[in-house]
Amino acid sequence: MEKLHGIELETLWNDMPGRQKYEVVKQLVGIEQKFASTRFMSFGSLYYTQDIVGIIDWQSVHLSPFYLQARNPALIDFDGPIPEGLNPIELPPNFDLMSSDEQQKAKLLRSAQSLYKLYEVDTRRRNKSVFRALQYRETLPCKITALAGSLFSDGEPMVEGMLMAVERDWTKVVGVGPDGQPTVPCPLAFSKRDKELQAVDEAQWTQGVELMETVLQGLGAYRGWDGWVNHADYDVMKARLKECLAQFLDHEAMTEEERAAWIAAWPFTDQSAGSGVRRYIPPQLHTANAQATAAAR
Repeated sequence: MEKLHGIELETLWNDMPGRQKYEVVKQLVGIEQKFASTRFMSFGSLYYTQDIVGIIDWQSVHLSPFYLQARNPALIDFDGPIPEGLNPIELPPNFDLMSSDEQQKAKLLRSAQSLYKLYEVDTRRRNKSVFRALQYRETLPCKITALAGSLFSDGEPMVEGMLMAVERDWTKVVGVGPDGQPTVPCPLAFSKRDKELQAVDEAQWTQGVELMETVLQGLGAYRGWDGWVNHADYDVMKARLKECLAQFLDHEAMTEEERAAWIAAWPFTDQSAGSGVRRYIPPQLHTANAQATAAAR
């Protein structure tokens, strides 16, 4: 594997004018269209000898249904509401009453929303298969299918809540017959008590994930290596872990009993491997222990 020449686009993206960003987005749609329309008849390396000169990082490629693989480009992701319909993106009605900082944020949000919508429109026009896959990702059946394959990391309470939504909306899933009944009997049944317990579990799970995210941000470690850090960074990370634990306990533990419970459930452990690389976080315990730590409250 060789490093491609050039500058990473993300380092320039925020300073690029809107029209230039749109030109990049149109190129991305074209590349996606080529990939979506290409059929591979055998296994092996993937490259185009003329159109594309390099493919970046194929190590995470996997086989799965198209609707589970389709994604919006990371460049157009933003924090804020996704615009609906085809109407122009407008500034807030109270824009003139905002402070200069608020106006700047509103302009940046409108710019991000407009670029997102331009990508969506161009994809719908030129790449219908990707557009349909992206639309399907927002449906309940797709969300259940996606989460069912990652129960350990995304949580049983979330999947169970979606299954309860399927039971509630079953007639929308299978349709209604002439007798007014579902065309297919619903195989799911949840009692009132089941739903109450699920609501509590999901709230605790969400709280645990948020707490875990706070700790991971405090550590500032790269997460793509399943918790492994270079030997050169080990001592620094070990000290940072100790500091994070102390801060976490001071903030979350109200009694000695709670302090002991948090320490017992703390998933970030020092596991030396003796191979030049050491692991400070168990790779499979992040969110699983988040639920346990939330329940400890």
